[in-house]
Amino acid sequence: MALTYFAPTLSIVLDTARACGVDPTPLLHKWAIDPRRLSDPRARLRLSQVFGLFADLDRALPPAGGLKAGAFWHPNRFGVLGYAWLTSPSLRTAFKRLSRYSRIVSEGARVTVEDGGDQVTLRVLFREPDCAPWLRMDATLAVLLAMVQSSAGADSRPQRVAVAHPPPADTGPYHALFQCPVEFDAPVCAFTVTAEMADAPRTPSPEALDALHERAMLEYLAQLREDDVIERVKAVLYRELPSGQLSDAYVARQLFMHPRTLQRRLQAAGTTYKSILTEVRRTLADRYLREGRYTLSEISFLLGFSELSAFSRAFKRWTGQPPRGYRQERLEGLSRRAAS
Repeated sequence: MALTYFAPTLSIVLDTARACGVDPTPLLHKWAIDPRRLSDPRARLRLSQVFGLFADLDRALPPAGGLKAGAFWHPNRFGVLGYAWLTSPSLRTAFKRLSRYSRIVSEGARVTVEDGGDQVTLRVLFREPDCAPWLRMDATLAVLLAMVQSSAGADSRPQRVAVAHPPPADTGPYHALFQCPVEFDAPVCAFTVTAEMADAPRTPSPEALDALHERAMLEYLAQLREDDVIERVKAVLYRELPSGQLSDAYVARQLFMHPRTLQRRLQAAGTTYKSILTEVRRTLADRYLREGRYTLSEISFLLGFSELSAFSRAFKRWTGQPPRGYRQERLEGLSRRAAS
């Protein structure tokens, strides 16, 4: 199966090229990329197309031109992952989400998080690193800085940055942007922050929460009865599903209970934690598949599954159908009703 790239993300690179005085339109035609797809949150491009475009732009842009990319980051250009970043309670959680679900944006790189005690490092290992290294690496690190500043504040800076390409003749733009030590010719690209910055608590914005789970979570929370343990568990799950923090022990901590206390109270109410988790996931899965707004990979993220294949297996177990077939059947039904 061909590797892919989230179409709206490409707009960041195209805007970067324009900011450097390079018109990317002829290159879009060359690589058969329809500009209209770049505003479609369900569209994905073949990675081979994107790499071809990047290689051409890498040759056309001036040195360090990719560093302008941070100015063009917006959460909607990362799809649901962008809003998941904004709803993270700390940078450490945001880093882990980015590592876990970076494939939603691009299958052209692997992201890992390394805990160094007093520091936390995000590492980016690029597929085909010799393809457009300056543009891809510089733009990635600049966008990471913009993302960190969107969460931790505009004055936030990394402790250290590593770039896996040789130093340019003028390294000034790198030091001016990151305002920290910058290592060139590094084994991998890396973005390091202090543990203090990584763990500083932050409150997600209501706007970001709304964009992440839309009306489903907000309508549900509006009906929440604080004295109902089942409803309280569901409320935590609606909030925490994308984080992957789905153990009963974690949910119990959020409710200020011992796990055994939660287990006893749910048992007294005639249910189990596993049953509630399945119910919440099924409810949201049905809604998202019917609405057709999110890709299957994004839905698997929103529901807290580690892999699309895990979501597909669970959904087939619930309904007897794979999610792709279920969605297609519902959409065809809507089309028939609209035509009648």
